[in-house]
Amino acid sequence: MSKKHKIKKKINSPAPERSSESKQILPVFQQQPKKSTGKDFPLILFDKKTKLFLLVLIALYLLISSLKIHTSSVGRWGKIFRTEDTTSILAGTPRPIRQDEWMLNTPALVGQYNSGMPLSSSTMGDGNVPAISNFPVKDFSVLLKPNLWPYFFLDIERAFAFSWNFNIFFFLISTFLLFQLLAKNKFWLSAAGTFFIFLSGAMQWWSYWMGTYMIYLNVALISLIYLLYARQNKTIITAGIFFLFGAYGFTTSFYPPWQVPLAYLYLAIFAGLILSKKEFKIIEEKWKVRGIVFSLTGLLLIFFFYHHWQLIKETVDLIMNTAYPGKRSTNGGDLVDGKLFSEFFGIYLADNRFPAKWLNICEASGFIMFFPVIFYVLIYNRIKSIKPDILLLFLSGYIILLLIWILVGFPGFLSKISLLSMSPVYRTLPVLGVANCILLIVFLGLIPPNPKINFSWVEAIALAISFFVLFKVITTTINKATNNFFSNSETLTVSLLFAVVYFLIRYSYIKYARYGVAIILLAITIPNLKIHPVTKGLSSILENPVVISTKEIQAKDPKARWAVFGNQVISNLLKVNGINVFNGVKIVPQLKDMAVLDPTGKNNFIYNRYAHINLLSFIDGKDSVAFKLNENIVVNDNYSIFMDPCSPRLNQLGVRYFIFTYQPKTAEVRCMTKITETKGIIIYKRT
Repeated sequence: MSKKHKIKKKINSPAPERSSESKQILPVFQQQPKKSTGKDFPLILFDKKTKLFLLVLIALYLLISSLKIHTSSVGRWGKIFRTEDTTSILAGTPRPIRQDEWMLNTPALVGQYNSGMPLSSSTMGDGNVPAISNFPVKDFSVLLKPNLWPYFFLDIERAFAFSWNFNIFFFLISTFLLFQLLAKNKFWLSAAGTFFIFLSGAMQWWSYWMGTYMIYLNVALISLIYLLYARQNKTIITAGIFFLFGAYGFTTSFYPPWQVPLAYLYLAIFAGLILSKKEFKIIEEKWKVRGIVFSLTGLLLIFFFYHHWQLIKETVDLIMNTAYPGKRSTNGGDLVDGKLFSEFFGIYLADNRFPAKWLNICEASGFIMFFPVIFYVLIYNRIKSIKPDILLLFLSGYIILLLIWILVGFPGFLSKISLLSMSPVYRTLPVLGVANCILLIVFLGLIPPNPKINFSWVEAIALAISFFVLFKVITTTINKATNNFFSNSETLTVSLLFAVVYFLIRYSYIKYARYGVAIILLAITIPNLKIHPVTKGLSSILENPVVISTKEIQAKDPKARWAVFGNQVISNLLKVNGINVFNGVKIVPQLKDMAVLDPTGKNNFIYNRYAHINLLSFIDGKDSVAFKLNENIVVNDNYSIFMDPCSPRLNQLGVRYFIFTYQPKTAEVRCMTKITETKGIIIYKRT
């Protein structure tokens, strides 16, 4: 045998054989070079498919927003007054259940714009409410909030569309990039996972609200990884800038019930990524540049945080001392029966069909849970001496801790120091759902192509039966908890459908199994696109007859206060004109006003809260004022005030104009003069 042949044979000889099972889980960063080349290695691979995908999303965002198209349910105002412009609602139906959006936020946001974007607005409550509500304000702190930029150079309808659609398209962009990072740049898996989470019930029925927090966390996490592992100075600097935006945007969007569990989730992902990679030598490269960028970014964050805190600290103090949500505290463990896996029945739920125990379609919606089958695979692999990926372990550990919090609860001291005491279990549950979906994408992304794994028919048959039995138990439990809300055919369909999904996940290493999972899950969630209407502009409020008629009065008497007796929903419509309305929704209570109505403070627990305030007529000749709290197990933000519309107390509070949403009795308007009436809304002025 020639020497040349011997060398060739040696080169082509196989490496020492490893057990096929050990190939099942691979490191997240396996394909990255260990030695410095002076160039950035592709943490996220920006190939042609990725660039085209991102380009299409950005182009759609710019095109749709510039045409003033959005998916807000603001058109509901037109339906209330039967004045809807058929050309403004391009498709779908405005959803009454999304009243936090169309009834509260959108009119207040338009009013904030029309009022010149002040730091405080008494129509929303005491303190600097706009600054704490992620509204545009004339302050340099908005430089780090790109979703608010359009309000400073566009008309209100286009600014609203750009701001609204920011939550859609930048969620898709940032979540896709996160999955590219976590799932080893598997393009189709990342895209499918992104749209699956976006289209899930909790994300859609809550108008992408939780997604806005995830945008900032996605940006912060991705940029932090690039800060640590990028090799080019320009990439490190760019990452520092993006981290500044992400960290500031998340921290200053005030809603602890979601912020606290989401922060823990992304910390778990970050720790899992770092420990999975174990390439600490790369971090040591360019340590001076990294140190400078970290230091400058940290200093800028401290500066902006300090400035923002000066703007909101008094407002935060007011909120934290309210009966709701400030004094609301929980130790967890009180999830409603049957709610954990409720989204398995999501295909049968609608805004007019949901179990009464779940209150409404928003509270009833969630994310499909996959963690049981993934936990099974991880345990199975461990028994087979297959080392699990650290990122999967961190995500699994996070899910287990949240399950304990939701189902069992924490001791009081642990709830407080972890800050989970501010996150009721019905708000923590959607975050658990997101974590469980991320776990699925990471799990599928770590499976190598064509692994040589011994397939067991015995296990497969046993699992097929076990999964079906598991879902029969789950569906039966849910049905029992909801007084047999779902039919036998629905429970059977759910049991069969998700037994198949779990089976495909277990054997996702088999060719086409992952495609089967993606197709089924997207087929389940794509119908959720019909949840939101496609709307053009804001004509339903800008051209509303009540807005038009009150605008004329407001222009002549801009400092006057208003009050609405009857349906308090109308009071929120007045905010479009920046009218200082006494009732309606107050994000921060106006305690000085309430002291006039309740000098002894005996009803402080009722009105010292974020609330929808109803004014109802009550005349007893004694100028009496009564309060009533309207609440249930979830809703704690509604109360009624019973009083005489002609009470001197309202005059003392500067209320000069009154709206009645019904035909008032003579005694109710004895101190007033009728000004105008439109669409059943009657406006009076105190004489």
